Amino acid sequence: MEDCTPVKTPMVTGLRLETPGNPLSAEEIEFMKDKPYLCAIGKLTWLANGTRPDIAYAAGVLARFNNCARKA
Repeated sequence: MEDCTPVKTPMVTGLRLETPGNPLSAEEIEFMKDKPYLCAIGKLTWLANGTRPDIAYAAGVLARFNNCARKA
């Protein structure tokens, strides 16, 4: 692996996403109400696993936050 050429990936290196400790506020619930996050992540994961292995990891990381998707 020493002679490999690095390539760009769709995820920032060293990015650390965390589950927020506090519940969603009414404002966040209202904002996310019409955002199809769960559906979009599911479709992205399915496509990435079959056709784009370079983005499969990033899709998997985002899928970990399906139950607490927020504006950020």
